[in-house]
Amino acid sequence: SLTPQFVLYTKHYDLTLDANYNYEWSMNDYLQSTDDLHSYNLGGKFNYWLGDRFTLSSDLDIAGRAGNKMYGGNKRDIILNMGVDLKVLRNYRGRI
Repeated sequence: SLTPQFVLYTKHYDLTLDANYNYEWSMNDYLQSTDDLHSYNLGGKFNYWLGDRFTLSSDLDIAGRAGNKMYGGNKRDIILNMGVDLKVLRNYRGRI
């Protein structure tokens, strides 16, 4: 299993990139073949601050599996989220 991570933080934005890779080898007495399973996850997060009140954010996650001999066992999922954050009230105690 490997899990690297990269973080960049500045005055106006921050960027985080991370990944995860796993390898599994298995064999049993009931099956005549072995499976070499690979699973991975790639992710990224980005926040950009527009002044003191507005924040734009986005994150992307890609996860998948490979090497499975079952039909439908190998798949990849991609999820993208985006958002806007507005701080309100005195001393920015509320968020919308």
